[in-house]
Amino acid sequence: MLLSLTHRLERLVLRLRMVKHLAEIAHVKVLTAHGAIVAWQLIRLFLTLCGDQAG
Repeated sequence: MLLSLTHRLERLVLRLRMVKHLAEIAHVKVLTAHGAIVAWQLIRLFLTLCGDQAG
């Protein structure tokens, strides 16, 4: 009985760790995507400013 309960708890902990790991990966991907969007906006702003000065 106790062994079965311990085994269940271990499996639950492993699942929680896996979920946490996946959540961290997803968070990094979201941050990376957000960083790419911000970088693209800055590049566009820079090109717009350079275009205005050149014209």
